[in-house]
Amino acid sequence: MFKQFFTFEVRFWLRSWMLWVFFLIVALMFFGAASSDQITVGSSLKNTYRNAPWVVENFYVVCSLLTLLMTTAFVNSAASRDFAHNTHQILFSTPIRKLDYLAGRFLGSALIATIPLLGVSVGILAAKYMPWVDAERWGPVVWSAHWKAILVFAIPNTLFIAAIIFAIAVLTRSTVVSFLGSLALLAGYGISRVLTSDLKNQKLAALIDPFGIDPFLYATKYWTVAEKNTLSIGYSGYLLWNRLIWLGVGGLIFAFAYWRFSFAERTEKKKKLKAQESVSITSTAIPASARNFGAGAEWLQFWGTVKIEFKRLVKTTTFIVITAFALLNCVPALIYSNTEGFGNTFLPVTYRLLEVIAGTLYLFLIAMITYFAGVLAWEERDSGTDEVHDALPSPEWPTYLAKLTALMSSIVIILAVVMCAALLVQFFHGYHRYQFGLFIANLFGIDLLGFVFLAILAFFIHVISPNKYVGYFGYITFLLLTTFVWQPLHIATYLVQFGQAQTMTYSDFYGYRPFLESWVWFMLYWTAFCIFMAALTILLWQRGRETSWRSRIRNARLRYHGAVRLIAIAAAIGFVATGAWIFYNTKVLNTVRSENDNDRLQADYEKTYKKFEKQPEPRVTDVKYAIDLYPESRNMTMRGQQTIVNQTSKPLTEIHFTLASDYQTTIDMRVAGDAVHHEDPGAGFREHTFQPRRAAERYVHPQPDRPSDRVPARQRIGRQEQTQALRAQGKRSDACA
Repeated sequence: MFKQFFTFEVRFWLRSWMLWVFFLIVALMFFGAASSDQITVGSSLKNTYRNAPWVVENFYVVCSLLTLLMTTAFVNSAASRDFAHNTHQILFSTPIRKLDYLAGRFLGSALIATIPLLGVSVGILAAKYMPWVDAERWGPVVWSAHWKAILVFAIPNTLFIAAIIFAIAVLTRSTVVSFLGSLALLAGYGISRVLTSDLKNQKLAALIDPFGIDPFLYATKYWTVAEKNTLSIGYSGYLLWNRLIWLGVGGLIFAFAYWRFSFAERTEKKKKLKAQESVSITSTAIPASARNFGAGAEWLQFWGTVKIEFKRLVKTTTFIVITAFALLNCVPALIYSNTEGFGNTFLPVTYRLLEVIAGTLYLFLIAMITYFAGVLAWEERDSGTDEVHDALPSPEWPTYLAKLTALMSSIVIILAVVMCAALLVQFFHGYHRYQFGLFIANLFGIDLLGFVFLAILAFFIHVISPNKYVGYFGYITFLLLTTFVWQPLHIATYLVQFGQAQTMTYSDFYGYRPFLESWVWFMLYWTAFCIFMAALTILLWQRGRETSWRSRIRNARLRYHGAVRLIAIAAAIGFVATGAWIFYNTKVLNTVRSENDNDRLQADYEKTYKKFEKQPEPRVTDVKYAIDLYPESRNMTMRGQQTIVNQTSKPLTEIHFTLASDYQTTIDMRVAGDAVHHEDPGAGFREHTFQPRRAAERYVHPQPDRPSDRVPARQRIGRQEQTQALRAQGKRSDACA
């Protein structure tokens, strides 16, 4: 019977979307960590190859800890499924052996729990071939590092975690207790790491770490970059003993569960029944209910649906696991965000913590929106209650907005939790400059608005899709295209990049001011577009059994009246008007240059001035500067004097200056020496005006500079403002940095 239980468990989970959602989350997370510095998992990648053997094994070590709750979900379900569905009485009455039953369920679920960890390898291997990665940061694929990481870390850690959770589940027969056990395991692990963090306890920590993180770091702490790029660790030294110890502990825990488990039905304590009070029955006239189908009733339906959908969403296992997974990646990163190598620390300033939150949390929130938008959009049809729900006297907008609000409310709660965690990190690190306004503006303003855009887009794609899985595919494909397609096409404008605007960099000196105006205009543009898309979603919302596009368009025409019509028209006008204004400012009055445009300009510069590469040039021997900053207008003026000396053995006929393209530069040179006429104010003066395609200027002397001649050069550099304040890429802030 072992084979039957084992194969049933494997086949059951291979058909489950939860398995592949978890696998996709892990693959995307480590794909992002390997291909971009904006996403951090564990430690950042510095001097090593991004696919170095050490990096691969380090990712597997971290992932086995992060996926603890994923393993809990699989193993707990396998152990308690019969009790949850009340089929255990029938199953336990058949002639099955206890070992076959427990071992089949345990090993089947443990095998399935290992599959999401394989997303580490998939993500790293896929990231190498992305067009935006730096080829110099990638080495050859070392396959031995992948299979060693699976054998040394993924499988042993999964078996150990599965043994603990399986024992708790089969003995308590409670899902809640199983998840509490996994959280207790995490808490105990964190406490043990703190207690053994001292240098003198390194060997002890390498033995008692159940996940193998400490023995891995202990064995590789003296590795050079070259060794990390070429070598992979296997079963040896403290790592071997660590793996043997904790595999043995897992085996003992499973043996204990086998010993204590029984097929017998548990007897419950008798409960005392309260005496029922005699109640006199009297006939009462039922009052006639007042039927109300106005706007007030629709708003009551909206709020009631929000409560139902929100409670249902946050109680799902998928939501709990993804949230816990996200917090396990984000909160430790916040705690250690003020540490650097060699014992150096810095203050946990607010903008730095916000960067950590974005790098460690937001990928999970996008995954949550992706998954639950499909669940909520297809909820009634998946459960078979769509005909009953569609027959209710309720318009479409309360249902749609309630589902959208419930989804975004869950995102808001997670953001609130990480904000509180960040504030606690600042408190315990002794940093008491609490910038509540910056936290709220960034998390619940700038970033939350982007998540709202993604949620509206997800619902729209699911509404126009023939089934849920096509909706998932269409949404993920759109996100990938809008993220990666514009750079190869040499398109830099945010007018076509969904939900995007100028990236705002916060500074204690000027806040967000250099970027705020541009960001606001683009957000107005995309907000109008998303409102229009939400109106289309309401008009096309599936209702009834007719699914053809002809019938859906006919229903949309019938719904196109009242508030929906006014909102759709206003949003369309706002979208076109703001788009025209942005286009006029960024394309007519100003210019937008993509990275490819900048690369071409750099190439033109190098080709133009390549001929002067080996020409003798004078040297600057003395510099004096006076700089005036104007923060209120984000301008600056710099006046300077340089002493230029011809230290070569040949006379020079010209001097080259490299100029800043966004500033107006004036250079006044007078040649010292015997030639008195060089002191004429008009002889050596030249004003250089702003030209975007010009990166350098040549100053030709009327008379060559002899060796050891000294030339005082006076400079005046000022801001070259463009015609309009609105620019697609924001105003430059380097003068105020």
